[in-house]
Amino acid sequence: MVSGLFWLQQAASQPPRMTPLAWVLMLFSFTAVAALTVWCYVKLIQKGGLR
Repeated sequence: MVSGLFWLQQAASQPPRMTPLAWVLMLFSFTAVAALTVWCYVKLIQKGGLR
């Protein structure tokens, strides 16, 4: 996560050189993190931990 933020900072300092591959990787990583968060949340609800 920290390295991802550092990478975003580096990318933000050079906006014109963002390649489509970089955008795809960034979107993929964000999607993976979001999916993992939702999955953990659903697991907790199924266990009855969040009521």
